Amino acid sequence: MITKNQLIVGLCILAAFASCATENGADENEAIASIVYAPESEPQIEPQIEESLRLPAFLNLFRFSEHLRYMESILPEDTNLYGDDNSIIEIIPAGTGITLLARAIRNNYFLVKIDGDENLWSGWISPTSLSPETDAAARWQRSGERWFVPVNKEVGIRNGIFMKNTSWQGEFTVARKNGEIISRLSIPEASPGGATGGTVLGWTTDQTRIWFFTYTDGSMVNFGIFDITTSEFSIFPHPPYFSRGDEPFALDFDTGEMYYMRFWVDWEEGIEPRRGRIVDDLFFHNFFTQESRKVDADVGRDFRIPFDGRNGIVSGRVGPLG
Repeated sequence: MITKNQLIVGLCILAAFASCATENGADENEAIASIVYAPESEPQIEPQIEESLRLPAFLNLFRFSEHLRYMESILPEDTNLYGDDNSIIEIIPAGTGITLLARAIRNNYFLVKIDGDENLWSGWISPTSLSPETDAAARWQRSGERWFVPVNKEVGIRNGIFMKNTSWQGEFTVARKNGEIISRLSIPEASPGGATGGTVLGWTTDQTRIWFFTYTDGSMVNFGIFDITTSEFSIFPHPPYFSRGDEPFALDFDTGEMYYMRFWVDWEEGIEPRRGRIVDDLFFHNFFTQESRKVDADVGRDFRIPFDGRNGIVSGRVGPLG
């Protein structure tokens, strides 16, 4: 049986031990608390992006690159690499890695970048150079999937210079093959008619100026020229009575001369139900001098605008007379 004195001594020993434990453990607990709960600065972590998710530099020219598609592949056999003028630049050895960047509108050739090439692009290859699996994957695209950039091979890329509308909001970008951006043009801001898009038409014979037109809702708004020597854009209002762009026309890139048709309906008066006939008038316009005139009236539906092999673009009923 524990006596009262023994109980008192025992309590004193426990109290002394507890006091010692509290004193010795206070620093340890405070140290733990300072590590776990003390405020710390946010760690600076570099974003880790898989290489396969990085867009090639060529596609970074586009303001809507998140919608664009590209493919990496290995060439199964020796392949001709073509330049902008369709000449063979080199033969790419089999087993070389490439990236498909864009597709030509007319012949489905692919604009490619060879692995290790520091330029934005290397050249063009035929789709027949790809393996059957890569060719099928590149050709077939389900609705809603990302898409290859469509490029007009004949006029969109020439002499190592690229020009294209590169934004949903309408923006021309002109860049060199080495990555230098020569100029950008906001189409809505530069076009007095409120255009939202644009298309490259072609080059002058001396390869110093690029013609284009701007449009909105399917109608042409303005014509324009980009001068490579000065890096400047020039915007021209469309000719009188010419707006939609579905009228036949012929434009000479070197002289700035344009012939175009305008049709209208000549309604017969006093006849019910109303009857009329389509009348085609021929007009001339010079973008450089701003001269405009009607060349002939009521030339007939079978009339063909003479172009005589000039350097330019033709659309609609254009060709030799007769």
